[in-house]
Amino acid sequence: MRFARVGRSIPRGRSGQLLWLALLVAAGTWFVWSAGVPVGESARAIRTATPGWLALAVAAQLAIQCLIALNHRAVLGRLGGRFPYVFLIQAHLRRFFVSTVIPCGGTLGHASFARDLNRHGMSGPTGVYGSVLGKIAEDIGSAFFLFPAIVALALWDGLTLPIAGAAAALVAGLASGPFLLALAVRSGRIERWIARFAPDRLLAALDEARGHQIGPRDLLRVAPYPFGVNLCGLAMMTAAVYATGERPGPGAILAARIAASAGPMVMPLFQGAGVVEVGVAGALHAGGMPLPAAVAAALIFRTAQFWLPLTAGAITHLLPLQTRAAEPSTIGAAVATALTTPSASAPPPLLGPSLP
Repeated sequence: MRFARVGRSIPRGRSGQLLWLALLVAAGTWFVWSAGVPVGESARAIRTATPGWLALAVAAQLAIQCLIALNHRAVLGRLGGRFPYVFLIQAHLRRFFVSTVIPCGGTLGHASFARDLNRHGMSGPTGVYGSVLGKIAEDIGSAFFLFPAIVALALWDGLTLPIAGAAAALVAGLASGPFLLALAVRSGRIERWIARFAPDRLLAALDEARGHQIGPRDLLRVAPYPFGVNLCGLAMMTAAVYATGERPGPGAILAARIAASAGPMVMPLFQGAGVVEVGVAGALHAGGMPLPAAVAAALIFRTAQFWLPLTAGAITHLLPLQTRAAEPSTIGAAVATALTTPSASAPPPLLGPSLP
């Protein structure tokens, strides 16, 4: 994997990001006009939102970052690495930023994360493997939350076609990662097929990954962390809805949360921006909320769920931050330190130098 070559070429080609942003603005304008969204009423609902519920939505995002850091720490610890909480929060936020602003940038996000791990002594192949394992652990934890949530929603509102379609999309999306990883790491036939087209360095990386002997039980042990992430996401959705003063039933809130999870799978660009907002607002409106309040709740939710970590990722990437700081005594202190501790070193490039 030649990360240096990829890292130099990506920042120059901004046409994809600009095109997507232009399409997003055009699609949003068309949706607002065609659906007759009362923009003024939605803006008024946001301005008059209850501060306490807004604070709870932000607190849920902070809790999510803590749980994600714990998930990475557990997975990377199984690979022989031990990293400070501050560093893991920073590395994850940078990965989120890279994978979001670059169209279909999931692979480059893993490369960015591995680059940061390499600065603490973890080899490039092991860093990429750890990043992928962390993502798979997140998918497993999400499955443990979303599948029962879909069943509960079906019991409340009946098994409708949208619910069945969302379930099928989530099953396919969440199962693809573990399946492909198992094929790549455990199947000699797949490795022989890759050997016909891939360089020796990729095959060496697969051998190194196989040497760690990571099995399903190792990922199941860390699944409670991403499961907690999804519970915090549900709390964030509830806070966003209650901030508008509306009190829909639990089925509407749960449906909106499922729509938020399925959106990035339907549109894997910019974390499903536009699709998620429409899906959340539509689910809340179908659950009985007035359209202005539903749109306001969707925007509040996406601000806490998407725009806050994206902005934090841009800050941690563009500003000189500490990457080798002494580890805080608590994970809460790590969250506060991650965005406030400066360093004398210059900020790294988007993907950085080649990994050993």
